[in-house]
Amino acid sequence: MNLTVASRFYRQKFSERPFVSADSNYFFHNEEFLLNEVVLTKRKYLKSTMIQTFGITEDIPIGYLFKFLGGYEFGEFYDQPYFGVEAAAGRYLSGVGYISGQAGVGGFVENAGLEQGVFSLKGLYFSPLIKIQRNHFRQFFNINYSTVINPVVDEPFGFQGDIRGISEEVQGDRKFSVSSESVLFHPLKLYGFRLASYAFYDFGWIGFDDSILSSENFYSSVGLGIRLRNESLIFRTIQMRFGYITDQGFSFSLSFSTPRIFSTFEAGKPDVIKF
Repeated sequence: MNLTVASRFYRQKFSERPFVSADSNYFFHNEEFLLNEVVLTKRKYLKSTMIQTFGITEDIPIGYLFKFLGGYEFGEFYDQPYFGVEAAAGRYLSGVGYISGQAGVGGFVENAGLEQGVFSLKGLYFSPLIKIQRNHFRQFFNINYSTVINPVVDEPFGFQGDIRGISEEVQGDRKFSVSSESVLFHPLKLYGFRLASYAFYDFGWIGFDDSILSSENFYSSVGLGIRLRNESLIFRTIQMRFGYITDQGFSFSLSFSTPRIFSTFEAGKPDVIKF
């Protein structure tokens, strides 16, 4: 078990910017921010393979994290205290798979409540490795929910990759999404490249209403893809994806990175709770 105490001082000042006021262009406000955190963590690692890579041994983090945040923003138009808490935990259950969850809430304190705040929930599951003839299979699920708390100014956000291929112009102040991915790891190895193919179905709701679970707020993405990985390359993973997206039609994507799916259950630099 580890106890970490850290502080961070942040200063932002624009030399050029558009017109700003107390309730407009919040992103361009000059500010100074002092943020402190106290973090309690406990973690260890299990060994596995064929999760984010295709053949080498990988570390699966298990444990928990509790974080308490407190600070003060010295703003251009007003000063305000900040408060936040975050908790995360993960474990591997034999015969069931890996399960982890993360929850956080934070915002600026005003009149014994929070303003310009965020509440966020995240969940991750992946199955044990299942052998199918010479191939191996895993099933992955991700669940995300985020909402703003008493916003002072409108700062909508998008799905931020929760639903693959969805335009960032699709925005709201609350969202709920589920991502499903079925991955087949193949035994083929050619010139150092290993191959995995996958099918995905992502869906979710985003909007500005108190109740976002309506057809006009629903978006989905379904498709197929392949990943090529070579541990000797700088860009180790090459990913090609073809899918169909609600209200946008067919799409093709080529990328050279693999997103990190795990919480590491370790303290980092102090930062506000984000979407």
